[in-house]
Amino acid sequence: GATAVSVCLPPGPNAEIATQAIELGLHVICEKPPGRTVQQAERMAIAAEQHPELVNVIAFNRRYAPLYVRAIETARSLSQPHTFYGRFTRPGLG
Repeated sequence: GATAVSVCLPPGPNAEIATQAIELGLHVICEKPPGRTVQQAERMAIAAEQHPELVNVIAFNRRYAPLYVRAIETARSLSQPHTFYGRFTRPGLG
């Protein structure tokens, strides 16, 4: 059977389906946002916390945003990066 799912649905149903998949023991990659409400996002986070053996990811992907492009170029000038963590607090940051 399946071991992982990719949830590519509109906000709202995506959170419910992703949460159910986690509860069924599946690895999940879910497109952003993680729900329409804070409660949906929190429910998904709680389900993920209850299943630390699973990989669960929200696909907040901004790889073509100008700030990210500059960051990856700078990182590659130092060495080959493996992981990036970013926090965007204003839309104007790209």
